[in-house]
Amino acid sequence: MGLDPEFLSRLQFAWVVGWHILVAIRLVNRLLNPAPRLPQGMPAWQRFAAHASHFVLYALMFALPLDLTRIGALEPDVGDRQEPGWTEREEEG
Repeated sequence: MGLDPEFLSRLQFAWVVGWHILVAIRLVNRLLNPAPRLPQGMPAWQRFAAHASHFVLYALMFALPLDLTRIGALEPDVGDRQEPGWTEREEEG
């Protein structure tokens, strides 16, 4: 007994949309409630690293689910059915 590939595709889409809504709420919360100040004696390179890593983590929270969805969408064979358009391309090539 296998899971319906169409159901799994819709479930993945719902998770990605839900994830992005939560990340957007988190980002708005961060903009409205700024983080505490960094210690005064912290070297400039550590301050830069702290801000840069924070930015990268937010960027990854948005980008990674989209990338995983893109990778899943590129999979030609989902279960026991072929995605539309793949058979035509395979015959031409």
